[in-house]
Amino acid sequence: MKLIAKLLFSTLALLSPLAPAAAQEFTTPAIAGYGEMVVLEDAAVQPDPKLHYKLLFSVMSDKERQGVNNSIWSVARIINQLHAGGVPKENIDIVVVFHGPGIGPALDEETHQAKYGKPNPNLALMKTLTKNGVTFYACGQTMATNSWSAKNLNDQTTLASSALMVVANYQLKGYALMQM
Repeated sequence: MKLIAKLLFSTLALLSPLAPAAAQEFTTPAIAGYGEMVVLEDAAVQPDPKLHYKLLFSVMSDKERQGVNNSIWSVARIINQLHAGGVPKENIDIVVVFHGPGIGPALDEETHQAKYGKPNPNLALMKTLTKNGVTFYACGQTMATNSWSAKNLNDQTTLASSALMVVANYQLKGYALMQM
């Protein structure tokens, strides 16, 4: 019995340093309700307020998280992380290009309803992200493959000639590619 008590006490003592990490709360300091994150003050790599974050998200997945496209949810998360890390808004430039199976968020309500059988659940988040400086593009080649044009896009999204051109042009301008 004493041995069991000692083992239990030793195990609890070893696990107690982990308790504060589990108790940390998720927050959304810049994009309310999306992109939940935890501030990890002791983490080795942190947002740097002196850097200019030029990020390009290439979205080719239709996977969802919390009812919206997982990739734009991740855009909300990085904005939240940068904001929590003290990066000024003027040092954050984010571009998103939708293509292939990831085209859904770029579509207007009517086109999304016809393609997926439901309204576009991404529109409110995309409006919020646009207000936070995010620029959205849709691949013109994916649009043409589906017999769609710019008139089938939502108000937050601009038609590009192709995702390839968006990626090439923005990488040549110094944007880091975030494959999603």
